[in-house]
Amino acid sequence: MEVPTRNDAILDSVISDEPNMATELMDIGPFADGDHNSLLWKLAVKTQRESEDREVFDYSKVDIESIRR
Repeated sequence: MEVPTRNDAILDSVISDEPNMATELMDIGPFADGDHNSLLWKLAVKTQRESEDREVFDYSKVDIESIRR
């Protein structure tokens, strides 16, 4: 998608080595004190959630008398 960022100038808005990584490119208006426009886009990335399996003890059911002996 080609969106001008300054007057009619179209620059490389999002640089990536993967085609179609950036989608839904939108011009959201000019910066407050400048003549360039702000852009907003969605970036398609894959994430992987790391899980940590650990054993958790339930001490609320412990037999204190047996432990004392």
